[in-house]
Amino acid sequence: MTGLERIAAEVLAALFLIWGTVLYLEHRGAQQCYSAEAKKVATAEIHNTEVEQGGMKADVKAETKYDFTIALPVAAVPALPSSVSAPACPSAVPKAGGPAPAGDYRPTIRAPTATGVVSEGWDSFERSDVQSARDADAEVIYLQTLLKTQHAVCTGQIIH
Repeated sequence: MTGLERIAAEVLAALFLIWGTVLYLEHRGAQQCYSAEAKKVATAEIHNTEVEQGGMKADVKAETKYDFTIALPVAAVPALPSSVSAPACPSAVPKAGGPAPAGDYRPTIRAPTATGVVSEGWDSFERSDVQSARDADAEVIYLQTLLKTQHAVCTGQIIH
């Protein structure tokens, strides 16, 4: 081998060595990136699992509170409006087609929250949800009582 061939071979070997070193360092850097990303993913998965378990516990707790709350009795039925009387019966309207008697049939009831129904730890959404359920129960009882009384006044029959 001549001197020129030897120099060319050494340069070529040096280039391969440099190229191999670059590839090795690039591969090692990529492995470090992959392992760092795997650690981040594992941490995120653990966090997500904890959050999901906390959410499930909160759901069970809220459902238990809701079941307890709706089992409580609602507010007392208020006094019936003055329109529940014999003149308010549809049969009492003149056959000639006079206007129906005016009545106050608005079931505007706001059931008071019983002591201990809504705990201090509840957020505003839970509080409004429970209050809406109690209001709806109170309105249903009010309307049922109103209908029973109206039926009793108009027909003379008491519904039990």
